[in-house]
Amino acid sequence: LLGWINELNKIINKNKQKKIALYPASHLTFDALLNSNLQKANVIGMYDLNEKKHGKSFLNTRVFKPEKLKVDNPDIIFIFTLAYEPEIRESFNRMGLKSEIISINDLIKKNNSL
Repeated sequence: LLGWINELNKIINKNKQKKIALYPASHLTFDALLNSNLQKANVIGMYDLNEKKHGKSFLNTRVFKPEKLKVDNPDIIFIFTLAYEPEIRESFNRMGLKSEIISINDLIKKNNSL
């Protein structure tokens, strides 16, 4: 099951200097922070619609509202949720984000195709 973590680490290792955003602030995001090389990467924050999470931190990574992505302009956004991915991608399009978007679904598929 953690094969996706290996895929994530490959991407992180190739993109250490790039600004990375995590979306949303969920248990899968926390798994990724705990079990991958994300803490060695340039993670600029977690972004979540849930206002109760805004301003909180997990493993030194703060949670911001999604609109802040427009200001922060990450190079890569990792989507760590199996639900609502099309809606999340659509919201990023509406914000005009030019970031590379990689979802946990992409990581799982990549791992399964090896």
